[in-house]
Amino acid sequence: EITAEDGTLLYGWHRRANGDRAVLYLHGNAEAVNSSIALQRQVAGEGWDILVIAYRGYPGSDGHPSEEGVAMDARAAWLWLTEDRHIDPANIVIHGRSLGGAVGARLATEVDCGGLVLESSFTSALELARTVVPSIYPIERLLRYPFLTDLRAGAIRCPVLILHSQGDSVIPVSHGRSLAALIGGSEYVELAGLGHEYSLVVHSP
Repeated sequence: EITAEDGTLLYGWHRRANGDRAVLYLHGNAEAVNSSIALQRQVAGEGWDILVIAYRGYPGSDGHPSEEGVAMDARAAWLWLTEDRHIDPANIVIHGRSLGGAVGARLATEVDCGGLVLESSFTSALELARTVVPSIYPIERLLRYPFLTDLRAGAIRCPVLILHSQGDSVIPVSHGRSLAALIGGSEYVELAGLGHEYSLVVHSP
């Protein structure tokens, strides 16, 4: 159990490997802490602790989700690793998948992490919505939480790895390519054939 700064109680899993380096995994919109078991095992097998939290309003956690709320949740998880587990911030990699990429990118602008992985994520929820909603609708006014990773990209200073698949029909590969262009010095890996439901780390050749 981890408590966010506003008192919201969060549920999470911590797999301990050696205790001095960790991955903070921030999951996607339709996921839960048990959605990434294969990745958790792989990361732990490589000698890294991994912490996965359920955002507020997701299974196991209290509260209701919002853009500011999930940002607080990510900060609470970071503080748990750095202050409760005493892991050096330079030894923590933030890994955000899909929606979690936006949450992770924001966190990476606030802390001094060792690295950031953006997997199957978007430049912004606003831009993603524009690709699926007819242009006659005022999407800027209708979208409640825009998650503007593109506007935060210039403030990210840590090493960044971006993973995206050409087979992603939920978040088009153009978003991965754009993120790579926006985040200077990032490494971009593009895969083929894997849909949005696949973990690109686990299922990549």
